[in-house]
Amino acid sequence: MKSKEEIELILFEEIWIYIEKIESNALISETYNHILGDVSFILSGLLNEILKTKEGWDKSKWIDDSLIEELVLKKNKLIFSGVMIWGIHDSTEQWVDHFKFETDLGQKSPEFINYTFLYEDLDSRPLLYEDYKTTRSDKNLENINWRFILNRKYTQDAI
Repeated sequence: MKSKEEIELILFEEIWIYIEKIESNALISETYNHILGDVSFILSGLLNEILKTKEGWDKSKWIDDSLIEELVLKKNKLIFSGVMIWGIHDSTEQWVDHFKFETDLGQKSPEFINYTFLYEDLDSRPLLYEDYKTTRSDKNLENINWRFILNRKYTQDAI
């Protein structure tokens, strides 16, 4: 099992591999997963690792993958948002919850300065993944009451 720090490094290395496609913002399907290589499941792995240590996280849950529905790159600020697909141990059913991931990228690969992970709407129930596939919502993420607000700040010494 990789540490949170190892997953962060892998994630940002993967982001830099696909930075030109991210800059072109080529959406040809309902998600950006097709142009981002392994970013979607590395992102979900990072969230899963972070949540393991957080109070209020149900330890019987596991996060499988993410669907990246929005991608914004302005200057060195990168934002992914969409849904995380998760399940419960000893069950084959899966659900989705909204997420938003924002980071400031450094000037060269794979540096980064900080990131914020927002996850799970306190005011909504999770949606079964099977239902979500047929009834995607255009939820305004600016109005979400986030259950988990996870910030990671790096000092110059940590970069």
